[in-house]
Amino acid sequence: MRVNTRTEALVVALLPQKGILVQVTLVLAASAFTALAAQARINLPFTPVPITGQTFAALLVGALLGSRLGAASMVTYWCQGAAGLPVFAGGMSGWAYATGPTGGYIVGFIAAAYVVGFLAERGWDRRPWTLALAMLGGQVLIYAAGLSWLARFASGKNVFELGLYPFIPGDTVKLLLAASLVPSGRAALGALPMGGLPSRATGWTLALPWRWLYCLGASLLVIGSLLPWGTDAGRQASVNGLVAGEGAVTLIAAALAFVGVALAWRGFLAPFLSHLWQSTVAIVAGFVAFFNIIHAVTDEAFWLASIGPGLAVIAIGAVVIFLAAVGEGAPEASPGSAEPQ
Repeated sequence: MRVNTRTEALVVALLPQKGILVQVTLVLAASAFTALAAQARINLPFTPVPITGQTFAALLVGALLGSRLGAASMVTYWCQGAAGLPVFAGGMSGWAYATGPTGGYIVGFIAAAYVVGFLAERGWDRRPWTLALAMLGGQVLIYAAGLSWLARFASGKNVFELGLYPFIPGDTVKLLLAASLVPSGRAALGALPMGGLPSRATGWTLALPWRWLYCLGASLLVIGSLLPWGTDAGRQASVNGLVAGEGAVTLIAAALAFVGVALAWRGFLAPFLSHLWQSTVAIVAGFVAFFNIIHAVTDEAFWLASIGPGLAVIAIGAVVIFLAAVGEGAPEASPGSAEPQ
C-alpha cells in the first residue's frame, strides 16, 4: 500500500481555510515580499548582475508556501515586472529588463521555489540542515538558469566571473538565514495551542557545544573590532575597526551574544528564542563585515582601499555564531514525525 508522505508547508498549515481567495492573497503577498527584497541592491562595477535580496525571498517563499503556491508567486512576480511594475532590482521593470542579462536568474526563482517547496512538503523543512540542502538545490537551479542566459550577453568574458564567483559568499549567507527561519518558526509555533503543527516544545536544552561556540564567535567579534580593518587611501595609515564606527556596533553585538548565553544558561531564554537571539547577532555582525568588504572591493573612492584582517575575523565570528544558532535551532525529532529519506 502506498503511503502519502506529503505534508503542508508552514504558512498553509496555519490557515483555517484554504480557498482560492486565500491562495491568491498568499501569492500576491509573496510576490510583493520578493519585490521589496529586490530593492536591497548593491551594484558591482564589473558585472550587470547586482547583489539583491531576491534569492533569499525566492527560497523562503518556496519553503513557506510549498511547491505550487511558491512557484505561482515567482511567476506572478516575473509577470508584474515584465508588465511594467517597478518590482525588479532597483525599481527596474519592463520586458527589456525581464529578458536582459539578469532575466535568467528571475526565471530560476520559479524553479527554485517549486523544488524547495516540493521538498518542504515532504518534511525537509523540519530541520535547518535538511532545509539548507533543499535550498542548495534551489540555488543551483537559479545559477544554472541565470548563467545560461547571461552567457548570451557575456561578449567573450568569463560568465562565471560575471554571474557566479562574486555571489557565492552572499548567497551562502542568505541561504543559511532562510534555512534557519522556517524550522525555528515551526518550533516556536509548535509550543502554542495551534492546530496543524505538532508540539515540539519538549527535549530542548542549551547543549554545551552551542554555548561554547557562541562564546568563541563573540570573542572573534571583539578581536575583529580591535584589529585593523584596512588602509586609509588618503593617509596610508592602518585604520582600526573602532575608528570606523561600525566597530562599536560589532562590540555591542558581541556583548549581546555573551548576554544571550548567560540568559539561556539561567533559563530565561528558551532554546528557539536563544537561536533567534544569536541569529540576529550574527546577521548584524555579518552585515558590518559584508558591507565594508563589498564597498572596499567595488568602490575605489571608499576609505578602505585595502582590506585588513579585522573584517575577516568579524566575518568568521559571525559565521561561527550563525552556524551554532542553526544547530541549536534544530527541533528534536518527535515520534512519528516525517523525516526526509
